[in-house]
Amino acid sequence: MNRRVPSHDRIGDVVIIRENVLEEYSVDEVVSILRSLYKGLKAIYVKEKTVDEYRVPVLRLLWGSRVELVSHREYGLIFYVLLGRVYYNPRLAEEHRRLASMVRSGERVIDVFSGIGGFAIHIASLREALVVANDLNPYAYRLIILNTVANRKKLVGRIIGLNMDARILPVVFRKGLFDRVIANLPHNSLDFMDVYDHLLRPGGILHLYVLGKDCSSITSNSRVRGWIPMGCRRVLDYSPYTYIYRLDLAKPED
Repeated sequence: MNRRVPSHDRIGDVVIIRENVLEEYSVDEVVSILRSLYKGLKAIYVKEKTVDEYRVPVLRLLWGSRVELVSHREYGLIFYVLLGRVYYNPRLAEEHRRLASMVRSGERVIDVFSGIGGFAIHIASLREALVVANDLNPYAYRLIILNTVANRKKLVGRIIGLNMDARILPVVFRKGLFDRVIANLPHNSLDFMDVYDHLLRPGGILHLYVLGKDCSSITSNSRVRGWIPMGCRRVLDYSPYTYIYRLDLAKPED
């Protein structure tokens, strides 16, 4: 038997594989290898696809008992995840921490597409900052609240959870209120540039997550014209020759 570990993501006591893994391994091989690797594993799921505006995965139970709510840890912080109801990628743990370390105490930050609150909770655990965590998905919003409460003893900053369409945010917040905007919606983040422009103060920083082949093609996109590039970093592999990048942009001073 080939004992090389198949590609997978572990979230608490659950493992998720992609469907193409089963083209290389039999079901029995996957189950045997992963159960030997993780003692106390409760379930193995196959991610078949990602659907709808909430970017939620369609999961098929491959082995074990069906699990809905799992807990996962990143840098000592606890995150509750509703499987199949919200977007969550454990491979972003390092990115959550890296970006949080860039924030300064006293800043006002808004995460426009926050999911279950990954960036917000990391930031509030490191900095005395005010972080607004917004997501359109009502399940994600509930988890923002739950995860904030679960980590309350480790937080030095404040988190405000919102459940709104990002396009409404300029109606809710006055222009230029925030020092920093996080926009982690790689497929569609460029469609909301007017929203970020309203939310950010002049000189503020936008962390824009975008799909692309390289940094040069992203920074030359016409929709970021007028913004000041501060850096570009490859965050995750998405598909062959396509990656998720974080493009750091400064809003020009008036």
